[in-house]
Amino acid sequence: MNRRPRTPEGISKQFLELIVANYRGNQCLMWPFGAGSDGYGLIHLNGKKERVARIVCKIENGPSPDPRMDAAHSCGNGHLGCVSRSHLRWATRKENVQDARDHGTISAGERNGHAKLTEADVIYVRNMRGKKKVTDLANEFGVCTTTISQMQFGSTWANTGGPITPRKSNSSKSAAAE
Repeated sequence: MNRRPRTPEGISKQFLELIVANYRGNQCLMWPFGAGSDGYGLIHLNGKKERVARIVCKIENGPSPDPRMDAAHSCGNGHLGCVSRSHLRWATRKENVQDARDHGTISAGERNGHAKLTEADVIYVRNMRGKKKVTDLANEFGVCTTTISQMQFGSTWANTGGPITPRKSNSSKSAAAE
């Protein structure tokens, strides 16, 4: 990601106070100044770095009901620097992650830069359950056996097709013992 050049002291604060705080449009308003490595706008206020989206969410919605809550973007463009007041609300981390999934901004599956497998590979692995050994599949794809098992049981790549084998619960074991 290209780093934005440092702006003269006070200009970003003026932009926040004069432009962002008064913006009433429905379109994304992008933060033109400093950003973190994740793309979210940052500003230095009172000697500390703060996320602009949290400041704007506080302006629009009042203080966070809980300090652990996120400033969630309805537009899905927070990672691009959106600071539009009408796009922000307080949300739990779980709600914010679900928003990111809904917007397609989470790097899951093939979009994850560390993924060694494709969705087609995952479907193939799931279809091979009971037909090929887990160790053989792991060697074939260059991953560990745990990765293969997690795919087959659906604890990873959960939103990918193919048959998922449900894990046997402890209740079925105790029912069989009775």
